[in-house]
Amino acid sequence: MTRTNHPGARLRAAAAALVLTTVAALGAGAPASALPAGPGHGRLTVYVAPTGDDANPGTKQAPFRTIAAARDALEGRTSERHRGTVNIRGGEYVLDDTVALTGAENSWVTYTAYRGEDVTITGTHELPADGWQRLTDLGADELAQPQYAANTRLDTDALRDGVWVYDLGAQGIDPGTLYKNGFNWVQQPFAPELVVDGATQTLAEYPNGNACETKDTACHLWGTGGKWGAVGPQDLMNVDLLGRFGAQGHWERSGTTPRGQFEDKKQTLADPDDRGSWSSEKMRTMTPSVFTVGGRAAEGDRYQRWAPQAEPVVDDLGGRGLGEYADVPVQLDPRWIEDIDSTRYETEAWLSGYLGNNYANDMVRLLSWDEDRLYAKYPSMYIPQDEWTKVKVVNVLSEMDAVGEYYIDRYDGHDVLYYVPDGGTVEGKAVSLMSFDKSFFHLEGTTGVTLRGLGMTGSLVSGVQLLDTVGTLIDDVEISNVSMDAVRIGRTADTITAMPDYQT
Repeated sequence: MTRTNHPGARLRAAAAALVLTTVAALGAGAPASALPAGPGHGRLTVYVAPTGDDANPGTKQAPFRTIAAARDALEGRTSERHRGTVNIRGGEYVLDDTVALTGAENSWVTYTAYRGEDVTITGTHELPADGWQRLTDLGADELAQPQYAANTRLDTDALRDGVWVYDLGAQGIDPGTLYKNGFNWVQQPFAPELVVDGATQTLAEYPNGNACETKDTACHLWGTGGKWGAVGPQDLMNVDLLGRFGAQGHWERSGTTPRGQFEDKKQTLADPDDRGSWSSEKMRTMTPSVFTVGGRAAEGDRYQRWAPQAEPVVDDLGGRGLGEYADVPVQLDPRWIEDIDSTRYETEAWLSGYLGNNYANDMVRLLSWDEDRLYAKYPSMYIPQDEWTKVKVVNVLSEMDAVGEYYIDRYDGHDVLYYVPDGGTVEGKAVSLMSFDKSFFHLEGTTGVTLRGLGMTGSLVSGVQLLDTVGTLIDDVEISNVSMDAVRIGRTADTITAMPDYQT
């Protein structure tokens, strides 16, 4: 149940220098003005080393520990005539926050590997074997601690045997965040990754497996399966599709789903002010799915473990459909369920897969259940259809029953990682968690900044972000294992559109 990291994950910005003389986002930014510098401004070369200390003066003999401390030491002291240099000694630097360089005060500085030494800047945390514990080795007093509240969701010996736990919170490691992503949605950071001996492990899921043929229903929860040419077991069936979303054939003009609120579907509206796309934030408040549970999801009341029991309180936020659907509310946004008993219920389960067609993969959060209904938070991009429904439940500790599966309990700051390692032990294995969802360097409004000779690896977004910068040089920098772009120049206004001539 592991997936080996694929070669396409590696991105490189190396060999030839990347010179960016003018970079603008959302309009041209003015160059950062030069700051006066001279003997009164002191030494403009500082050092960083893995063995340093941020209380040090930043000399070669007494270097800083972090790149951020070196940045702060030079802040406001550099200019085009008096450039600053941050010499970074060889070794690994684990980031928990981006190195943000902003405006004139952080301009005219070179961040460089010292004399060709190997420097790696990473967002990945190693999880050594001495930080792990077998779940079955923890005593009653330890398991009674709040951070281990979820352990009781592993409610059989078969589920508990072979499970190891790592207290991320105690080690100060960010557990990361699961964001809604999917086809046509504004891209958000990818899901955190647990990597063991070079292979990405599997977020706890039901059903297990990814080796099924198209019509094989074993690896997913299904609706009717009609559009796939399969006989679906009707695990999840949508409630009142016609009343809540309108006719499927009207999806392009009804405006009842996010895709219907893209500007390319609204150009015939009488008022030009109504023709623009809704923001992604507003789209996420649109009407979500409600399912009737059957098939395997209902066996042994399985679905009742995936979310707390509650009938959601739904707020009508005012949005309405288009044309003949102008009276249909399309922003029926359910409130979050508060005070979940995390000893019994999953707190952050998702459905991931296909809900409206066979090319638009999507994710919706499971909110709650009541009687035989399962309620979602967040809409799917298209009108959901029973014929297309083909999903997995993911991020569910109570379903962690296969080697290679893991789960992070983030609820209420618990921040504990649960994992089923191959061979029944983590000992002798290289285990790491990539949960860093920021860029390594974020430059905004700077002039004359150089990044040279650095290695950067392990981010769930882009490696380097440049906004309104002038004269940036990225030279002999290798960026690998990032989920988005190696170097992102500029940004959009997070506007979702299918129009070919849009500007952001």
